[in-house]
Amino acid sequence: MFKTLSMIGDQLNEQGIVWGVGASILLYQHGLVNNPQDIDLIIDLKDADQADRILTAMGEKRMAFDSATYATKVFGEYVINGVDVDLMSGFGINHKLGTYIYDFDRQSVVDYFKFNTVNIPFTALEDWYVLYALMPGKEAKAKLIEEHLIRTGIKNPTLLEKTLGGNLPNHIVAQIQMLLEVNRRR
Repeated sequence: MFKTLSMIGDQLNEQGIVWGVGASILLYQHGLVNNPQDIDLIIDLKDADQADRILTAMGEKRMAFDSATYATKVFGEYVINGVDVDLMSGFGINHKLGTYIYDFDRQSVVDYFKFNTVNIPFTALEDWYVLYALMPGKEAKAKLIEEHLIRTGIKNPTLLEKTLGGNLPNHIVAQIQMLLEVNRRR
């Protein structure tokens, strides 16, 4: 999987695409899960078409199905070297009060890790805390991140503060405010 990630990263970086890794590989990098299942790429909306062409050329593009849960502007599913790869751009999640849009841009990349000499950009745990809290069936992952942030401290509090300006349900706003308050008291 990580060899495939480095191959993808090499191509995306070479083309100057703004992107970052999220979901299970992000959790893996922080020691929160043992076995990431796929590669989830968040792409700046302006680079989505170019990223799609690169991934399609590297492997097989699969038919993506519509979901009532997600309001993502560009979503692609690919199989590259036998690894499932998802591309998300303009990533949105529907909930009872509307839609939350993940405001991904260059500032959303908070870390870089080298895989096979390729710098791989990573998104923030803070952002994925909010995303997982919104996704049905992913609440356990949000709780895992929450416990980690309480234990180790919030590295990027401004990202959590930024999410408060988005369309979020009240219970998630309360969770974020609680986390920020716990972090202030450290």
